[in-house]
Amino acid sequence: MKIKMLLPVFVVVSVGCSKADFGSGNGKKIGGGDVLPAGGQQNPQEEPLDVSQDEKNRRLAEDGPLSGDKELNAKTIELNCENSQGVIIDIGDDVIKKPIKGDETPFLELGTGKGVEIDTTGKPIDDISKGGKDGGKPQTDLPKKDPEVLPPQAKVHAKVKGKFCPQAKNKLTILFVVDYSGSMGRHVPEQGQAEIPGNDPQIDGSCGRLRAAQAIISKIRSEKVATDSVEIGMVPFAGGIVTSKIVSIIDLESFEKIVSKDTFCQYVVQGPSFGYDPANPGGIEGPAGFLGLGRVDSSTNYTEAFTAAQSMLQGVYGRKVTYFISDGQPTSGGADPVLAGIAAGKMLRESVDNLVLNGLLLGQTGPQAMDVLAQVAGSPDRVRRADNADELAKEILEFPEASIDEQSGRATLTVVPYPAADLGLRYLTKDPASAGVWVYETQPFVLLGKPGQVTLNEVIVTAKGTDGSTHSAKVVIRYRQ
Repeated sequence: MKIKMLLPVFVVVSVGCSKADFGSGNGKKIGGGDVLPAGGQQNPQEEPLDVSQDEKNRRLAEDGPLSGDKELNAKTIELNCENSQGVIIDIGDDVIKKPIKGDETPFLELGTGKGVEIDTTGKPIDDISKGGKDGGKPQTDLPKKDPEVLPPQAKVHAKVKGKFCPQAKNKLTILFVVDYSGSMGRHVPEQGQAEIPGNDPQIDGSCGRLRAAQAIISKIRSEKVATDSVEIGMVPFAGGIVTSKIVSIIDLESFEKIVSKDTFCQYVVQGPSFGYDPANPGGIEGPAGFLGLGRVDSSTNYTEAFTAAQSMLQGVYGRKVTYFISDGQPTSGGADPVLAGIAAGKMLRESVDNLVLNGLLLGQTGPQAMDVLAQVAGSPDRVRRADNADELAKEILEFPEASIDEQSGRATLTVVPYPAADLGLRYLTKDPASAGVWVYETQPFVLLGKPGQVTLNEVIVTAKGTDGSTHSAKVVIRYRQ
């Protein structure tokens, strides 16, 4: 029987802590780096924890992590490109092979501000009303490494070595965010008015948006190897999300079968006062909005588009690439549609790990629209413009490979439920032996816990891409002393 409980979420925030936050500041040095003292993080309501033997005995049944007595060599937890976003590992005595009755090991969903309902295995229950993401979509658990069994009461120095692989394709998710606004399609106004050709009308069963998607798929297929996992989805938007045309994230082969004029060459028709020909290829009536409320008009709403993309990509493991295709800057989506669109794009980049956002503008959009999309994407290197639909396929292949800003590396350590503290990196540098890979190593630290109980020691390493992308790795060490 599953036991449910609602856990608070602790957001990992750098607080610029000094060594005093972890104890007396008398940590030993190993491997050339400072080891955080064994006393543990400071209780927010008390003085730093004393780890003398008398104090250990006194506090044995009280809250507050304690280190063990027998010092061991440092444990190095290594991540590679396949698990570069982190893992869960159990470290401790042999109780990890026979869990304590009633032991509900929490798996905390960081950064959402919500509680997460879990079962006894620590797996989140996918219910949006209980704090899950994406309307009940199951979340992807972090991969699990084999447990390491240690003698009871052991003191364990640990460090994390890993890789950021911003060009990896072994676990790749692509999301097309496609403009269906009215200006994309051809309009035949009332008699006496000039025809409006549209920026990407459907002609002979094709359009620029479709050819751009086909070019990306062809490139991926030519580079994909048997062990790669590639999934693709599509979010269409105008004044809101065109829900009837959303393509959920599915495998490459399944997506390729449905790539057609009906998924990429459509547009929301204007009202009769504008004048339109409903029989035009690709012209559709605006269906229900993203939340099932109201109707979608023919404007351009960046905010809804990026909010939907965030919902689809959060909880997806591996590298993510978004291709945003539009024919102009936002005209709806807030009191100031432009500022709202920029903020929504920034939120997407900052809330979804290992994401690169590419933006394409179609037509004579002008420098202002280019500047807006550069702010949305995080860098002008991530924006391209095509004068006409025929150029879209070429431009979508011209984006540079993602790379890491080596000065942006950061590592934090959180011993739940105490505050996060700055752990520090010994290095973050490009791997000379592997193209497109950056390697890092944290400073050593002491695992903290209490005998017979689980204490989460969480290490999060982050870095920024030179193009505005974000990259992170998380190691959840479930430590039983």
